[in-house]
Amino acid sequence: MPLLFIAQIAWAQMEWREYPSMERGWYRDADIDYGYQEPGEFVVGRLMFPQARQGRALGVGGGDWLRGGTAWTVDYPEGDRTFARLLERLSMINVRLVEQPVNLDDEVDVYYWPFLISGLVGAWDLTDARSSMTTIA
Repeated sequence: MPLLFIAQIAWAQMEWREYPSMERGWYRDADIDYGYQEPGEFVVGRLMFPQARQGRALGVGGGDWLRGGTAWTVDYPEGDRTFARLLERLSMINVRLVEQPVNLDDEVDVYYWPFLISGLVGAWDLTDARSSMTTIA
């Protein structure tokens, strides 16, 4: 029975995807060919979020946050992958070397990633529904 429960959790998680960065557009890394399908004890999650609607808040341009290139992608994915490499190198933890973008709107997917990195949260545009999801612990 526990094996079935673990299989359901793994099936429910969103598959890995990559988005263009705010700074440099698409980022290509040699580790991507083997890293994203490798399971790990620890996965760096990158919180995706809509940015403020006031236009260019904090120097961040407009755009569709679901396609990347907006406030949540600052230092993404290079910073996330550097953090994962350092954590793997300096600890005994088996770390997956690529990040997992996590969207709060993907229903329960956010609860499968206990560690999330977020960038430029000053440009975060939270609605009541999203803010209540982040306060549940």
